[in-house]
Amino acid sequence: MRNFLALLYALLVFGSSAQTTYTISGTIVIGTRNKPVRNALVTITEVTARSLKFSCLTGEDGRFTFKNLPTAKFSLSAEKRNAAPELFHETEGYSTAIVTGPGLNSENILFPLRPTGSISGTLRDEEGDPVRDAQVMLFRRGVFSGKAHTNLQNQQQSDSSGEFHFGRLAVGSYLIAVQARPWYAQNAFNVTQPAVGSELDVAYPITYSGSTTDPNAASPISVTEGASTTVEITLRAEPAVHVQILRPDTETRNPGLMLFAIGPGGFTIPMNGSFIDTGKRQELTGIPAGRYEVAEQGGPRKTADLDGDSSLAIRDTPGSSIAAHVIFEGQPTSAGTSVVFSNETATIQPGVAPDGSFLVSGVAPGRYQVELANGPSFYVKSVDVGGHPSPDGTIEVPEGSAVEVSILAAAAVNHVDGIALRDGQPFAGAMVLLLPSDVRRTDLIRRDQSDSDGTFTLPNVPPGQYTLLAIDDGRDIAYADPAVIKVYLSRGQRIQVPLSASSPMKVNVLTRQH
Repeated sequence: MRNFLALLYALLVFGSSAQTTYTISGTIVIGTRNKPVRNALVTITEVTARSLKFSCLTGEDGRFTFKNLPTAKFSLSAEKRNAAPELFHETEGYSTAIVTGPGLNSENILFPLRPTGSISGTLRDEEGDPVRDAQVMLFRRGVFSGKAHTNLQNQQQSDSSGEFHFGRLAVGSYLIAVQARPWYAQNAFNVTQPAVGSELDVAYPITYSGSTTDPNAASPISVTEGASTTVEITLRAEPAVHVQILRPDTETRNPGLMLFAIGPGGFTIPMNGSFIDTGKRQELTGIPAGRYEVAEQGGPRKTADLDGDSSLAIRDTPGSSIAAHVIFEGQPTSAGTSVVFSNETATIQPGVAPDGSFLVSGVAPGRYQVELANGPSFYVKSVDVGGHPSPDGTIEVPEGSAVEVSILAAAAVNHVDGIALRDGQPFAGAMVLLLPSDVRRTDLIRRDQSDSDGTFTLPNVPPGQYTLLAIDDGRDIAYADPAVIKVYLSRGQRIQVPLSASSPMKVNVLTRQH
């Protein structure tokens, strides 16, 4: 009965038994060691009909096989026990699909899962004693969405022995930042009269791998395949600053101060300072001297160098704001689509009123890229700041300013289909890029990865002139950086969108430049 039901299901899904069918098979291995992975869960899913999905476990030799498949394009994923699923040749969310059909080889695929390593470490104070209950933050250096960033990856607390461990880390370069408080410090919230200048009136600065307090001097930690890297970080207490909070005489409430240390790549780390009200004055303490970003709850941030017995007037600088209006060309609104202002250290995504207007207060000074989110079929066609066009789609927000912005959004309904070729043959796994003529408009970049038959699709492309590129190895290429991608542009293919011909584009795969 079981064989009969299986045959009936195959007939219903794939048609008669006379129809030509195909096989997807291969081996799951670990990293570059090519060690087979047994009992890995392997799944194929038809790209255009997500309900057509099959799974199996690998054998002792890491092999998997899916038979009796129709002509189609399948995503291929695999996962080990207690690990996240990985797509075949996955890079920043893009992967290579397996295509079945006449003359296509979909068998004997070698599927390497990402190799991992780990970082273990111990925190000690200047006396060599363990530092417990410290906040340990793990940052990774790499390329994210085409830009070089240092991103927070994970965080945990050190244990009673001052130890910590980060496991299952992708191979790459990492930094560690540690935030802690000396156990003997006497400048906590419940102390109204701290012993100013005493050996108990101290704080730990944010300390980085290499036992430095300078985020730019932090020692990178290299994670390699299958290895565990061990580090030791020493924290040294420094005198705590006492910053008088200046406020109007009529203002008696706690100002609700927020304090941030400026960490790796401009990432801001919330600080655990202490706010003390003596009845005659309000002051901030429990932190060492340094450069910080400071703000009242819900107010603008300002950068301040705090040292010694200084004072701080948060409200002496008015907050910056953005008053904006977005228009969707050819239609009144686009439900769900939102506007995003972003730079290296901040992302602002305000709510948009039905008429397309919005106001953002407490904006940190800086230059912001204007993009759209949750609306892939739309793009930013133009940006006006104070009545003047912004050629690169960015806005500058000076400190204490009120910036007026007009945004015109338009539909991006074009797509570019093609095939990546090397020596005239289809090339799988190439990073395919469509770069606008103004490479500063990173929001207009479109990306895909070629499938096993070399094909790719770049959807939601706005009209305009572009350069089409295919690079054989796209891992960690900061393609949104004009200086990085410049070396490839002269060898790319210039195209005008919408395309004049309906046939797929052919693009030659370039060798990655190291």
